[in-house]
Amino acid sequence: MNKQEFLEEMRGKLLEELSPMEAAYQVQYYEEYIDTEIRSGHSEEEVLGALGDPYLIARTLIDNPDSRAAYDSVVIPEEPKKPYKEPEKPRYGAYGGMAYEMPPEEETKTAGQADTAEKMTGDVERELDAEKAAKREKFTKTLTIVAIAAVVLAILGLLLKVLAKALPVILIVIVVIGILDVLRNKLH
Repeated sequence: MNKQEFLEEMRGKLLEELSPMEAAYQVQYYEEYIDTEIRSGHSEEEVLGALGDPYLIARTLIDNPDSRAAYDSVVIPEEPKKPYKEPEKPRYGAYGGMAYEMPPEEETKTAGQADTAEKMTGDVERELDAEKAAKREKFTKTLTIVAIAAVVLAILGLLLKVLAKALPVILIVIVVIGILDVLRNKLH
């Protein structure tokens, strides 16, 4: 059995009961241990023979949480987030499955195609802006009509209030004028 087979057998058994991350940590630990021993002069066969059966090592790690204590104390640093950077435009083309570097005139053609795409995008954006402007104008007109209607109704309401308060007075004046007219006719 070689190092790769040893580690794969160990990984397979560990993954049956441990998380993938914990199993990967344990396999990495043993891989580094084997590499260190080989660099110090021992042969791969000697190191693997001294370790014993990978199945038994995995079973020991699974059954004895204390033997995995090193994993619990490991803090895996997060990779710093990098700001998004627009990828460079490729200077390569493909023809029949073969890649080749584009000559300058091809780059110009591609740039022209990009200009066309940008122009089309600009046309679409202008159309959307025109639609928004038309909707905004329609909304403004509707709002103006509603505002005028509200003012007219408010004025009519005030006139009705004034008329309602003045109506009894007007009726009294009409009755008084009628009575005076009747009295004047009797006196003459």
